[in-house]
Amino acid sequence: MLRDRKIDFIFILMIVFISCKRESTVDPEIEPLSPYTIKYGETLHLPSLDLKVGFREVLEDSRCSIGVICCWQGRARIDVWMIISRADTITIAPMIFGNSGTEDSLHHIPTDTLGYRIMLLRLDPYPMFGDTALTKADYTAFISIVKKKEIVL
Repeated sequence: MLRDRKIDFIFILMIVFISCKRESTVDPEIEPLSPYTIKYGETLHLPSLDLKVGFREVLEDSRCSIGVICCWQGRARIDVWMIISRADTITIAPMIFGNSGTEDSLHHIPTDTLGYRIMLLRLDPYPMFGDTALTKADYTAFISIVKKKEIVL
């Protein structure tokens, strides 16, 4: 009888364990990395990826200022360069729409190149109405860099 209770207990545990299984929402073709912070003019060196990334320029910042009612949320674009291994330098221009936060993944626009996916998650500071003292050196970009996994056939 004690043995039957142990079997029942194990059976119940298995059912609970199976019912708690979560589905993975990660795309199996990519390997996510932590989001990175990079200031205007700085370079990120990511030795584990043999990758360097630099924030070269603020190309556009037409995001609707805080405290203003706009008919369009605007957007911001930055100029980012990348060097992978000994390859040539490439330039990309990731973009983000105004009123988009770091967690607002529906508004992040991916750029795929050289086996990586880059997204601008946030650009600080967000424009404030009447703030004219802002310079390019004040900008900080929060970017996601994801390396795509190679598929072995």
